[in-house]
Amino acid sequence: MVNRLVRKATMMTGTLVLFVGMYGCNSTSTGAGTGAGDDDGNDNANAPCTDLTYENFVGTMDGFMATYCTTCHSSALTGAERQGATEGIDFDTMAGVVAQLNGIRERAVEAVQDGDGSPMPPQTADAFPTADEVDQLAEWIGCEAQASPSAPGFKK
Repeated sequence: MVNRLVRKATMMTGTLVLFVGMYGCNSTSTGAGTGAGDDDGNDNANAPCTDLTYENFVGTMDGFMATYCTTCHSSALTGAERQGATEGIDFDTMAGVVAQLNGIRERAVEAVQDGDGSPMPPQTADAFPTADEVDQLAEWIGCEAQASPSAPGFKK
């Protein structure tokens, strides 16, 4: 919720400020790769940003992408099976997801949370993520971007 308010406040001033972690790690996270220590003086540079991973949240058989995205965005689909999804934008591998982090953030997080733009999944979809699932996706994207800041398609 705070992330949405920060983004809204930033947009209201007319100034575009993009933080890599704007949707990322919550305040209780350790911050992957920050090198920051915790209150006990321990170095958490290699601690995960979030407990959400590609393997347990995004890429499983019943994960976010399989549930809401790969019915159209799958490399196994062609032509009309893709229901209008652009060829080559596929979310059935981690590489495919990471290559599109910025677009996923814009359409599956921001457009859904703001209620404008072209949200994904589209209104014709059979299933829609809950607000909590969208927030989890935003958290995972922010943390994945910190772990892979050179991911193609990710805007800093």
